[in-house]
Amino acid sequence: SRFISFGAVFPWPWGRRKIERLNNLRSRGAKAVKVHPEFQFIAADHPHQLKLFDWCAENGVPVLAHCGYTGAEPAWLRAKAEPDRFRPALRNFPKLKLLLAHTGLSKRAATLAVARDFPAQVWLDISGQSAPDLKMILDNYDRDRICFGSDWPFYPLAVALAGALVATESCPDYRVNLFYN
Repeated sequence: SRFISFGAVFPWPWGRRKIERLNNLRSRGAKAVKVHPEFQFIAADHPHQLKLFDWCAENGVPVLAHCGYTGAEPAWLRAKAEPDRFRPALRNFPKLKLLLAHTGLSKRAATLAVARDFPAQVWLDISGQSAPDLKMILDNYDRDRICFGSDWPFYPLAVALAGALVATESCPDYRVNLFYN
């Protein structure tokens, strides 16, 4: 009961079978959908991905989306996760609730710009960010819309926790919201 289950589908080709799969995941307890434009090789603004976002918006299913990149990936993969590629979904589906993972990693500024342009729809996950960058994110976005994320097993949980604790030294009362609420 303490875990919130997410589901995933490869959105291409979009159709009845994808919708059936999503409904099946929901019937088994999945509360949200995870998309990863790089690992799934499909950009956030691809027509089939947009159909998935539309379905999620219409069915009240939040989306956790990998956003941005570290720079170690091939350029053709990086392009699929550019923060601005989420704008069409946010613009076209006003009921879409989107959690942008990693606050865009190396694309923090662009991700913050997208989040500020769609404040009712976007939350930020801070996994993979350094303590100074976490502090910058906390200082530049609505803290009630920032979520702690670990990105485990790719990024050590202890490092993520330590960075978040350092970034919140000046606001220790906020930690309950960040880590729990």
